[in-house]
Amino acid sequence: MLAINTNVPATIAHNALRTNARSANTAMSRLASGTRINSGDGYGSGMGISTKMESASRVAMQGIRNVNDAISMLQTFDAAGRKILEMVVRMEGLVVQAQTDTLQPTDREALNEEFFQMLTAWSNIAANTSWNGQALMATNQAAGTFTVGLDATSQMQIVMRDWRPSSNQANATTQTSVNGFASPSAGRFYNLVLSKTDSKGVANQIAGDNVLYPGDIENMAGKVAQSHNNILMELNRMGAYTSALQIIADDFSNIAMATKKSQSQIQDADYASETAALSRTQIISKASTAMLAQANVFKNDVMTLLN
Repeated sequence: MLAINTNVPATIAHNALRTNARSANTAMSRLASGTRINSGDGYGSGMGISTKMESASRVAMQGIRNVNDAISMLQTFDAAGRKILEMVVRMEGLVVQAQTDTLQPTDREALNEEFFQMLTAWSNIAANTSWNGQALMATNQAAGTFTVGLDATSQMQIVMRDWRPSSNQANATTQTSVNGFASPSAGRFYNLVLSKTDSKGVANQIAGDNVLYPGDIENMAGKVAQSHNNILMELNRMGAYTSALQIIADDFSNIAMATKKSQSQIQDADYASETAALSRTQIISKASTAMLAQANVFKNDVMTLLN
């Protein structure tokens, strides 16, 4: 039927052009941005899922950085602890050397001098070794809670012990627990003092802590042996912390990688598919434009009939 009020073929061609233009705009938007989701239109759930995955990925990556910081801190204190252990081993050797009767009193004085030089250096390392301003070898407290996630289950607490030799109490009576003569206190590495004696039995001169006299040397041997054992236990504990943190870091690295992969499948544009879609829309656009022109030409037949 020929009619002039309604041009059905032209309307169909125009609708096809409009729909095709929308598809072309979508394809070009994805190709230009590199992402499949550029707005909430048509795929709002995908945008929500992608945003959640992006947040989870960032949490995992920050957790890895937190863990690596904690590992660096532990490695710093572990290195200092191993240096202290070397000094304690040397102190053990001095105690054993002082026990032999082939030595003269002046020889033991020299050994005693070196012994307390080692002890002073030990104290200095424990007091001055710090990480990010925290001298955690000079205090008996929790080093802190290291967060690797958003909830409390993704946290790890590391506790540091006091590595400093015990201080002697001023004006203490000789041969009592406060001046270092007694056995080491429970829960400490050691119960050693930084002052050395000049003569046996003199008050406030730390008569019990020396390698000058047989009885004192025997007591010192027990203290240094306990220090050695407890330092080894603490180094092993820091090694266990480090191993646990490395496992956490590896796990979060896997989580971050898997999350990124899933997010890519949802959000990233498939360039092969989108370029094919753009080519298709370009061909359809040209064809629809041609058909719209032909539909308008058909109306000229009415003028032929009227003539």
